[in-house]
Amino acid sequence: GSFDAWLELGYAHNLLLVANSTDGTIGALVGPRLFSHLGGSYTILPWLQVGADLPLVLYQARGDPPSPAFGTLGSLSAGGLGDLSITAKAANRFMSTSI
Repeated sequence: GSFDAWLELGYAHNLLLVANSTDGTIGALVGPRLFSHLGGSYTILPWLQVGADLPLVLYQARGDPPSPAFGTLGSLSAGGLGDLSITAKAANRFMSTSI
């Protein structure tokens, strides 16, 4: 079999926005976030592959709340691990790929 691995990096700004219905101001509950996905796959047979993906938050911080009406928000953890996902893919061995 063969093994593949990948690392994806990404950045989001003002990831989670809320609006104050009183005055219409918009604020960010989650401001900047730097994240990554670490993954790999293994081809067991020419038609069968299994893989895994682990999301990682490398950095995140609070944004500006829309108004004092939201109160004081606690801080976010600066980073962390997401939920590991495991997948399997199987191809139909009996279908022809030629046109």
